Amino acid sequence: MRFLSRTNILDVVNEQRKSEPVRDVKSWYFPAGIFLVIFGAAAGYGHPWFFKAVFGIFAPAWGNLLYLPILPGIYLLILFFVIRGKGSKKHPYRKIIPRSMMKFQGRQTVNNMLIMTLLIAGACFAMFYIPMLASGNLFATNAWEKDFSLRLRADQDMPDHEEILQLAGEYRLTLKNWTEVPMIVLGKDGTGEDIDENGKYVYQYREVISDCIAISASGYEALTGDHLDLSPGIYDECIDQDSAYGPDTGTTLLTNMVTGDALDVTFGTVHYSHTLSGFTVLNDEDFTRISRDLDDSWKETFVQFDADSPYGAGDEYRFSQEDADTFQFWSLWKYKLYFRVMEQNDFFMNMAILFMTFLFMAIVCYTAALIISYTRSLTVALSNRQVYEDLIRLGAGNEFRFRSVRQQLSKIYSLPTILGMAAITLFFLMILFANDGRISLSEGTGLGVCLVIMLILGAVIFLFYRRTLKTVCRMLGIRTPRV
Repeated sequence: MRFLSRTNILDVVNEQRKSEPVRDVKSWYFPAGIFLVIFGAAAGYGHPWFFKAVFGIFAPAWGNLLYLPILPGIYLLILFFVIRGKGSKKHPYRKIIPRSMMKFQGRQTVNNMLIMTLLIAGACFAMFYIPMLASGNLFATNAWEKDFSLRLRADQDMPDHEEILQLAGEYRLTLKNWTEVPMIVLGKDGTGEDIDENGKYVYQYREVISDCIAISASGYEALTGDHLDLSPGIYDECIDQDSAYGPDTGTTLLTNMVTGDALDVTFGTVHYSHTLSGFTVLNDEDFTRISRDLDDSWKETFVQFDADSPYGAGDEYRFSQEDADTFQFWSLWKYKLYFRVMEQNDFFMNMAILFMTFLFMAIVCYTAALIISYTRSLTVALSNRQVYEDLIRLGAGNEFRFRSVRQQLSKIYSLPTILGMAAITLFFLMILFANDGRISLSEGTGLGVCLVIMLILGAVIFLFYRRTLKTVCRMLGIRTPRV
């Protein structure tokens, strides 16, 4: 805005002729830059936990400013590598000309490189979203124990076995391994977490804090084939192997929501299952007693089965619900039907809006970084045209001048690329590890795909750099022997 508000056209024309040299870069810039980047990432991401654990309050909005040290950290690193770089004790003057050129125009160049670093980091982060989500979905659906699973409420007109068989026949499918078991919804106790008007966390125990989906031990055996010898008063929990959350081990009371009868329970063990994730397994006698006099609104039937050709359905299928095509309905529907073929084939269609949004963001950021690098490269070369002409008069050969141009342009392209990709990779690893204290197989696979994406983006930048180098050398009258 300051630049555009100028009225003196000569000031605007002479702007490019101004040199803004950088003061001597000290050796401590490098460790200081690394410290600021790590501190900013850790403080910015971890401050909500800090405020909650130490002060017992919800993190204030200004806590996000703790990310800001990342920017001066990257700035110091770029300054160090652009101006100082890796020196040679044996040949201290080998790179004196390109280093001096970068130093006397370093402030504009470093500012541009800082923006390029952020743009490349943003492009990579946007591109990471697709493979991470896709790999998670692929591993999750492949880990399902059955091809189809349904929760059928007892108080509603739901399709029975015969109706589902008839529907499967219309899609040329043969069902097998049909299993259905009764399940009930109970209330369970726990300590609730809330925030008062002052932003302070408030904890309160409640006898009924949420619902609990319970099946009997014999029902669990029918679904999985595994026999459980559960004692009265003991409950087991089923969770997904890749779940970021562990089992609920703190439940001590289960309540019949119709009669008010309560059952004192203690956690037993955990079982890993995707299709049964979130289910609580009770001793058969406890299950019968706590479900006594429950009405149909608290009863359900859980159905699982396989199909002989789960990927053979060629016809189009759709829900009839009014909001069936919305993301909210697709992701948060409590009684969502889990069909492996639907989950895998419709995944990208259901997430198309998010994928296109992130892809658009990545393209914009990446293209902007390439444009800035190209224009900065031309500016550095053209502003030093007189220097290269003087080098010819001083006897400098083509190889010397070419190497000088290449050393300047390579830093403009390589440093933002390396720093941006490295920073966002470390930040992404920190996010994944902080979620559940580990990197799951699906997350590791997604990271592998992300690495391939970064290699492709890096290759495109390298090819763009080679093309820019040829253009700059042609403008300066330098032959490009090895480009």
